[in-house]
Amino acid sequence: KLNEFIYEQELGRKVSPVKQAPADSQNGNELSADEIIERIRWSKQWEKFSKLYYNGDKSDYGDNWSSADNALINILYFWTGNNKALTEEMFYNSALAQRDKALVRPDYVPRTIEKIIETWNGGKYDPKAYAEQQRQQDLEELCREKGITVDCSPLLDFGLTDTGNAERLKYLYGENILYIEENNRWYTWTGKKWQQEDGKEGLSLYDKTTTVARLSYAKAKEQYDQTPATSKEETARRVKVLNYFKKLENMQLTKNCITRARSLCLGKMEQMDKDPFLLNCGNGTVDLKTGELKPHSREDHITMITRADYVPGAKHELWEKVLQSAIPDDETRRWLKRFIGYSLYGLTDEEKFLFLYGPGGGGKGTFIESIGHVLGDYCGTMDIDTILTARNDAGNGGQATPQLAILAGKRLILTSESGAGRKFNAARLKLITGGDKITARFLHGNPFTFSPQFTLVMSSNYKPAITDTTDEGMRRRLMMVPFTAVFEEKDVMLKRELKECKECREAILAWCIEGAQEWIINGLGELPENIVKAMGAYYAENDILGLFIEECCEVGKDKHVGVKAFCKAFNDWLRESQQKTVTLRTLSGQMENRGYTKARYDNTCFTGIKLNRRTEFEEP
Repeated sequence: KLNEFIYEQELGRKVSPVKQAPADSQNGNELSADEIIERIRWSKQWEKFSKLYYNGDKSDYGDNWSSADNALINILYFWTGNNKALTEEMFYNSALAQRDKALVRPDYVPRTIEKIIETWNGGKYDPKAYAEQQRQQDLEELCREKGITVDCSPLLDFGLTDTGNAERLKYLYGENILYIEENNRWYTWTGKKWQQEDGKEGLSLYDKTTTVARLSYAKAKEQYDQTPATSKEETARRVKVLNYFKKLENMQLTKNCITRARSLCLGKMEQMDKDPFLLNCGNGTVDLKTGELKPHSREDHITMITRADYVPGAKHELWEKVLQSAIPDDETRRWLKRFIGYSLYGLTDEEKFLFLYGPGGGGKGTFIESIGHVLGDYCGTMDIDTILTARNDAGNGGQATPQLAILAGKRLILTSESGAGRKFNAARLKLITGGDKITARFLHGNPFTFSPQFTLVMSSNYKPAITDTTDEGMRRRLMMVPFTAVFEEKDVMLKRELKECKECREAILAWCIEGAQEWIINGLGELPENIVKAMGAYYAENDILGLFIEECCEVGKDKHVGVKAFCKAFNDWLRESQQKTVTLRTLSGQMENRGYTKARYDNTCFTGIKLNRRTEFEEP
């Protein structure tokens, strides 16, 4: 009564509520949308209608968009007198329609209305036909949402066991899922790369197993509805099958399915990212040998991708500004471009690592971090302690070596900053830059062996010392590039702009790939003069033994000195300058590298040299 009174006051006239819908489409066509809504207001369907139409509330339909859409369209189609056009117009004005699926896909609403029309029998709603149509639509919607394109009927051919469920999972997703035993991880194909899943079971595998359960149940229900059971035994069997698929969403059965599927979808770490000449970009995969951009492919087994599309010849003023200001020398800039280009290849032919040295604010961090950001998954980081000496460096034995395991497949490895007073670990540097296979193990994973594909780049304000400046292996590997530019004003937004600007990222990637093309034709080329000078100064600073020989020794073919006496004198000299002493074995190796061979006189001696302070260091 109160509603009637308010209604009369608002309209200024009395309107009798309509108890039922128009009898045919002609009557429906005579009413406007507002008039139809007023009629629904006075019906028993008003509460259901208002929740759907005004609030977009789908809670009464299991929070399922399709079910809620169908319910509202059924109400509208009835009250518009089977007027298809008006039903579509009113649905688009509802709260339910204000989402991407309904607005972006132009065929969604008309197609849904057409399917509902098929369930009407002589102008009357057919619940059985609607239920069948709803099941079919839900099945199609689930397949479309989950990217299922194969026929789901064979799902019923597998057994009602953990193995059968694993076979169903492989049937639906086999070409898009892969389990790698060495790191206990699942990988799923995203359409652009193989994405490593979180956790041993893989988070998305839970969702995929749920999809298997629901599709299996839907296909079984569809099949049973179409062909009624002919016996009590058959009815019982069907109930068992349907109940089994319902229970498959249980957590333990889901885990069992995923665990069993490992052996069915097994891959090897060595097959991932194995082609050193492919670089996976946002818009395709680049063959670095030819510069050709080809579509992404599962068969390439690539787990990495850059943060930029490859646009040949792309330029950007911000990147040009960084290159010109941080590396003003043209020769050095061209050499660095070839070196960075070389790092894109998964090769270690050059056996070199790059050391960018200079005071803070000189642009070295902006330069290399911008490149690392654009390379995305291809760039990794390494704790600087991995390549510096430590007091306790006795080896790992069988322990996990995740600091090495994470290097597999990477192309560019950037280290953290070095502190003052540190020394390079020459043996470790030679190992990871020499191209020899590395055996590593993830925490809780199995050992695996991989061939290094990365180039190491270190950036620091401090220069770690080198123990033996005559070590040809280290001299051949270390490439020190000075960054000495001084900027009056620091551009605090530059790094962020380089990372966030899409066109700038494309320019950086294009610059790197141009360098790769130049390297494959010309190699690194001759070292620029300022790099040669910087390295000469560095070795001179670190040649402690050379300084001792200069200060405390005489050199000549007819001279010799006892090995033990020389070692004692050298270590006493080191202690005077508060430096770490060396062992006789280490010192002997360094002396032989300098051409001072051993010979037997009264005792074992170094030839070609003698101490000029014999009274102080003479052997007893």
